[in-house]
Amino acid sequence: MKRRDFMTGMLSESAAAAASGGDGNRSGISSVTELTTPLTRMQAFHLLRRITFAPTAQMVDHYTGKTAAAAVEELLGAAQQTLPAKPGPWVDVIEENPLSVGSNDIRFEIEGRLRSSFRLFSDWWVELMRTDEAPVVEKFVLFWSTVWCINFDYDTLALIPPPLVYRNNQTMRNDHIGNYKKFAEDITLDGAMILFQSLYYSTKDIPNENYMRELMELFTMGIGHYTEGDIKEGSRALTGWRTAAYKYDPHYLDAPFETYFLPDVHDIQGKTFMGESIAARDEDSNTQEQVLQGELRRVIEILFEKRPNAIADFICDKMYRYFIYSDTAADDAGFIAELSKVFIANDFELKPVFKALFTSTHFFDEANMGIQIKPPPEFIVGMEQQLGVKYPNARDAIFALDQELYNPPNVGSWEAYRTWISTATFPLRIKFGREIVDLVDDAGFIALAKKFADYNDPSQLTEKLVEYFLPMPVDADRLTRYKAALLNGMNEAAWNGLIDETEPNAAAAAGIKNFVSTILLSPDFQLS
Repeated sequence: MKRRDFMTGMLSESAAAAASGGDGNRSGISSVTELTTPLTRMQAFHLLRRITFAPTAQMVDHYTGKTAAAAVEELLGAAQQTLPAKPGPWVDVIEENPLSVGSNDIRFEIEGRLRSSFRLFSDWWVELMRTDEAPVVEKFVLFWSTVWCINFDYDTLALIPPPLVYRNNQTMRNDHIGNYKKFAEDITLDGAMILFQSLYYSTKDIPNENYMRELMELFTMGIGHYTEGDIKEGSRALTGWRTAAYKYDPHYLDAPFETYFLPDVHDIQGKTFMGESIAARDEDSNTQEQVLQGELRRVIEILFEKRPNAIADFICDKMYRYFIYSDTAADDAGFIAELSKVFIANDFELKPVFKALFTSTHFFDEANMGIQIKPPPEFIVGMEQQLGVKYPNARDAIFALDQELYNPPNVGSWEAYRTWISTATFPLRIKFGREIVDLVDDAGFIALAKKFADYNDPSQLTEKLVEYFLPMPVDADRLTRYKAALLNGMNEAAWNGLIDETEPNAAAAAGIKNFVSTILLSPDFQLS
């Protein structure tokens, strides 16, 4: 299948082409061999399209000419970074459980506050996406939120308290390029996950198996590498963990939203997990710290000891599909296997794997450029960043494009790939895109043009703007059409004087706006 050719007949020609994100002439390069030559502008654009929400002109200028290793090191930064400040007082407000208050009026009032706080959380996160700079973090937090899925709306009636959603988001931010074993432990103890996966209700008499199953099936190794017995034994080891999610929970006054352990509901009998024995304990050793060390942490250790290859392959595949090419049918097993070796050799540290991915000759192969459909946050936030505006409806637009943050369609996450483009979402992308373009004033359009050398030459500016907005070069006919859109009926010879006027020239600004509006309709504008 060609890079941009599918679904013709179902969608309009433009929407069909945008949705393909196709296979192109994929070369099959599978080595993690590092690209050692200095980055060209095209390569710098490609790296920034995949590792950030959008490349800005300043960033491309900065990274062009650097080695891939130097650029990626700067972009990734240190594993431990300062977390952003709390977004508001709501992150520490603890409510009663709305399902336990006994009055529908009170329940709806509490749920209204929870939904309001969730919108505040979502707006806060979108703002962090907008302002993300090297070292970049938010694209990785977004990625991990599609791996360790939880739903704000869960189990039909219940809502995860937004302060717990916020803390889950901070955990992912803290661990985004750290050690995956620690990541697994931190999320297992995460209050939002404890609620979502019903560990909140798991007891020695009725161990809840949801989380143990998902930990192995969706978060570490995938189906086929564990047994039903492993699920049952692991679930017994995880009994007793709770979070102070609501008023009147234990510790809600002194440690709201913190995870704690209830020894009375923990199964103290011995367990056999993946063939490894976990010793029984008496009441004296049934404490939070000892159970954490001897059971919860031991279960995670056993997973990585017994199934290192399965875990490495599974997680590296997720990295690959998110950052390089999301078609799960593509034959990229060779490269993923090489990446997995890096993961295991570094004891499941994430940063070396991301460095190997983003510096590899495979990553920079032209066959891997311009084949990834932009997810909704990347489409909306990327346009904001490239045009230098803030879209007041950004959160609602992202949600309308079928990626409601912290509300995937199921625990298996979004399908991604071609599902991002449909007969419903493609027209919405155009609508939202036009609304973002309309936020740019004349001065903003002139400033956009002047980010590039030779901006006073319409032919040169057309080429630079195409490079800025589209992931791959276009043919001469398209360049001619785009240049005509830029000139917008103006005399080419007059362009220089118009764009260099002291005050922003309305005709020149209208031409640049017409260019952006035209390129917004290009199928490959939907691709990165």
